[in-house]
Amino acid sequence: MTDVPPFDLSSFQGVAQPTGSPPVEATIEHHRQSLSRSGGLRRQLQDLVGTAANDDERIAAEVNASGLAKLTLDPRAMRLASEDLAEEIVRVTAAAKADLDAQRGEIVREFGISATDLDVDQVSAQLNEVIAATRRDGADMQALIERFRSQVGR
Repeated sequence: MTDVPPFDLSSFQGVAQPTGSPPVEATIEHHRQSLSRSGGLRRQLQDLVGTAANDDERIAAEVNASGLAKLTLDPRAMRLASEDLAEEIVRVTAAAKADLDAQRGEIVREFGISATDLDVDQVSAQLNEVIAATRRDGADMQALIERFRSQVGR
């Protein structure tokens, strides 16, 4: 998904670059790295699992990007009154979600994104936009290279 095939730039060896513009290779490599970083961040966020358990570890929950992924109830937890059990499940699930959010915050900070009021759906949408823009830019670059090749007869 994030692997960007290398462009064949051998036909451009010795072609003068316009003054003040970055080399084509550097531009393509920049886009390749941006796409790879964005895809890596998205994968890391998707793979995270938040966990929590109550004090006696009779109720445990795992939360991932899709929501509650696993709920473990020790048979002794079933002795609680139904209202108490439900309340404890909600509390443990919320703690697992908080753990997931904390992990997400650490990862996005590593990528230089502010974690203040982190909205993972918004970050994911922004990453999708970056990935799409990088792919469009890469395709545009490839089209320009092909047009240049046809104009110079290579």
